[in-house]
Amino acid sequence: NHGLDFGRDGLAEALAAADRAGVKVVGIGVDETSAFAPAEFDVGGERVALFGATDVMDGPLISEWRAQPDRSGLAMAKGADLDLLAARIAQVRPSVDTVVVYLHWGI
Repeated sequence: NHGLDFGRDGLAEALAAADRAGVKVVGIGVDETSAFAPAEFDVGGERVALFGATDVMDGPLISEWRAQPDRSGLAMAKGADLDLLAARIAQVRPSVDTVVVYLHWGI
Protein backbone atom coordinates (compact mmCIF):
# COMPACT_ATOMS: atom_id res chain seq x y z
CA ASN A 1 0.00 0.00 0.00
CA HIS A 2 3.05 2.29 -0.19
CA GLY A 3 3.97 1.33 -3.74
CA LEU A 4 3.29 4.77 -5.16
CA ASP A 5 4.52 6.91 -2.27
CA PHE A 6 7.18 8.27 -4.65
CA GLY A 7 4.89 8.47 -7.67
CA ARG A 8 4.96 6.52 -10.88
CA ASP A 9 8.55 7.61 -11.59
CA GLY A 10 9.64 6.15 -8.25
CA LEU A 11 7.72 2.96 -8.96
CA ALA A 12 9.33 2.66 -12.40
CA GLU A 13 12.78 3.08 -10.84
CA ALA A 14 12.04 0.47 -8.16
CA LEU A 15 10.70 -2.04 -10.70
CA ALA A 16 13.71 -1.50 -12.96
CA ALA A 17 16.10 -2.00 -10.02
CA ALA A 18 14.31 -5.20 -9.01
CA ASP A 19 14.52 -6.46 -12.58
CA ARG A 20 18.25 -5.69 -12.81
CA ALA A 21 18.83 -7.50 -9.51
CA GLY A 22 16.72 -10.50 -10.55
CA VAL A 23 14.22 -9.91 -7.74
CA LYS A 24 10.71 -11.15 -8.47
CA VAL A 25 7.97 -8.69 -7.55
CA VAL A 26 4.28 -9.42 -6.83
CA GLY A 27 1.24 -7.24 -6.24
CA ILE A 28 2.56 -4.29 -8.22
CA GLY A 29 3.66 -3.74 -11.77
CA VAL A 30 3.98 -1.67 -14.91
CA ASP A 31 0.36 -2.50 -15.78
CA GLU A 32 -2.62 -4.54 -14.58
CA THR A 33 -1.35 -7.75 -16.17
CA SER A 34 1.99 -7.62 -14.38
CA ALA A 35 0.52 -6.38 -11.07
CA PHE A 36 -1.89 -9.32 -10.90
CA ALA A 37 0.69 -11.86 -12.12
CA PRO A 38 2.37 -14.35 -9.82
CA ALA A 39 6.05 -14.89 -9.29
CA GLU A 40 6.85 -18.52 -9.95
CA PHE A 41 9.55 -20.52 -8.22
CA ASP A 42 10.94 -24.02 -8.19
CA VAL A 43 11.26 -25.11 -4.56
CA GLY A 44 12.79 -28.55 -4.16
CA GLY A 45 11.30 -29.70 -7.45
CA GLU A 46 7.86 -28.27 -6.65
CA ARG A 47 6.39 -25.40 -8.70
CA VAL A 48 5.12 -22.56 -6.49
CA ALA A 49 3.16 -19.49 -7.64
CA LEU A 50 3.13 -16.47 -5.31
CA PHE A 51 0.51 -13.73 -5.72
CA GLY A 52 0.32 -10.43 -3.82
CA ALA A 53 -2.43 -7.82 -3.46
CA THR A 54 -3.53 -5.09 -1.06
CA ASP A 55 -6.88 -4.27 0.49
CA VAL A 56 -5.45 -1.41 2.56
CA MET A 57 -6.44 1.45 0.31
CA ASP A 58 -9.32 3.86 0.73
CA GLY A 59 -11.02 6.76 -0.98
CA PRO A 60 -9.46 8.30 -4.06
CA LEU A 61 -6.27 6.26 -3.68
CA ILE A 62 -8.10 3.12 -4.79
CA SER A 63 -8.60 4.27 -8.37
CA GLU A 64 -5.45 6.41 -8.43
CA TRP A 65 -3.05 3.70 -7.24
CA ARG A 66 -4.70 0.63 -8.78
CA ALA A 67 -2.84 -0.84 -11.75
CA GLN A 68 -4.73 -0.36 -15.01
CA PRO A 69 -4.35 -2.07 -18.40
CA ASP A 70 -2.18 0.86 -19.52
CA ARG A 71 -0.89 2.25 -16.21
CA SER A 72 1.42 1.08 -13.44
CA GLY A 73 0.13 0.49 -9.94
CA LEU A 74 -0.95 -1.98 -7.28
CA ALA A 75 -2.96 -5.17 -7.43
CA MET A 76 -6.01 -4.47 -5.29
CA ALA A 77 -8.06 -7.00 -3.34
CA LYS A 78 -11.25 -4.93 -3.24
CA GLY A 79 -14.61 -5.41 -4.96
CA ALA A 80 -14.37 -6.64 -8.54
CA ASP A 81 -10.60 -6.96 -8.21
CA LEU A 82 -11.16 -10.00 -6.00
CA ASP A 83 -12.76 -11.66 -9.04
CA LEU A 84 -9.77 -10.70 -11.20
CA LEU A 85 -7.35 -12.06 -8.60
CA ALA A 86 -9.35 -15.29 -8.29
CA ALA A 87 -9.41 -15.67 -12.08
CA ARG A 88 -5.62 -15.25 -12.29
CA ILE A 89 -5.16 -17.84 -9.53
CA ALA A 90 -7.48 -20.27 -11.32
CA GLN A 91 -5.56 -19.69 -14.55
CA VAL A 92 -2.20 -20.56 -12.97
CA ARG A 93 -3.35 -23.30 -10.60
CA PRO A 94 -3.22 -26.23 -13.09
CA SER A 95 0.44 -25.55 -13.93
CA VAL A 96 1.85 -25.38 -10.37
CA ASP A 97 1.92 -27.57 -7.29
CA THR A 98 1.25 -24.82 -4.74
CA VAL A 99 -0.35 -21.38 -4.86
CA VAL A 100 0.43 -18.83 -2.14
CA VAL A 101 -1.63 -15.63 -1.95
CA TYR A 102 -0.13 -12.90 0.20
CA LEU A 103 -2.76 -10.29 1.02
CA HIS A 104 -2.22 -7.03 2.85
CA TRP A 105 -5.55 -6.76 4.66
CA GLY A 106 -4.60 -4.50 7.53
CA ILE A 107 -6.29 -5.07 10.86
